Amino acid sequence: MNTGKQINVMVALVFLLVVLTGAYAVVDPIRAERQEEFQLDQSIERGSKLFANNCRSCHGNSGRGVLEGPQFPGAPLNNEDLRDPNRLEETQDRLFQTIACGRYATLMPPWSQEHGGPLNDEQIRQLVLLITQGDEEDWQHVEELSRQLNEEFGEVPAPDPSNPDNYTKGTCGSPNSLPASLVRSLQTAQPGQTPAATQTPTPVEAKTQWDVVAHDNFFDVETIAVPAGQSVTVRLQNQGREQHNISFYTQSPQQGGQTIQQGSVVAGGQQATVTFTAPAQPGSYFFRCDIHPNDMTGTLQVVG
Repeated sequence: MNTGKQINVMVALVFLLVVLTGAYAVVDPIRAERQEEFQLDQSIERGSKLFANNCRSCHGNSGRGVLEGPQFPGAPLNNEDLRDPNRLEETQDRLFQTIACGRYATLMPPWSQEHGGPLNDEQIRQLVLLITQGDEEDWQHVEELSRQLNEEFGEVPAPDPSNPDNYTKGTCGSPNSLPASLVRSLQTAQPGQTPAATQTPTPVEAKTQWDVVAHDNFFDVETIAVPAGQSVTVRLQNQGREQHNISFYTQSPQQGGQTIQQGSVVAGGQQATVTFTAPAQPGSYFFRCDIHPNDMTGTLQVVG
């Protein structure tokens, strides 16, 4: 081969190398992105199975918790707020901490092996990914898995909220700022006793306009007094990070109470108004946050 041909071959090889390098530079990020998507899908799939096996008794077959039915006391985990991409890292950190450590004075136990639970860190991470990045199709799959387990093994009841032994009394974190009366009752209650959510209500002025503040997880009032038979407006300001609402009942729904008026769910930092006609019969009624029905309760006092 003469020198001219050798030069042409070398130029061709260099050109081919440049083309292949450029193609790889274009394809490799796509390949890496697809691999990340695959790994995320696999993690969410594992998280779906973990949820169906461990979480459905409190948070519902489809992850909607108390919104799915009164038999599910857990917070709704299948909701758009927890999938907000602008707060993804913050939400994931908070959920990991809550799942790992539980929540003090609630039915939420610690799930981390480090704190006596059955799950390792990777399994908790998979649950967090399901909650924060799973889509509607993923949650439909969770519901299918849950119903299959219910058919095969039977439904698993949630812990009895009237039994103080079912409440988490010491964890590594996620303490709740609950009313002192409830915390004291949880610390001192004997087996078989029901923890009292509040002290005997102090008489308050009956009003038709109320401003109520929700924190994580308690209301700033324990009694709302209203005049019998009149239209009442309650403005709920959510100063917590969790979702909350305020709903009014004839008595606790867990004891067969009927709905007077159910308030809409309010995201952290937002507010909403609920309007209803107070019962005509004076007496003691009930209000709660439907998202945290065992933590956030109070008395609706109807005055004649």
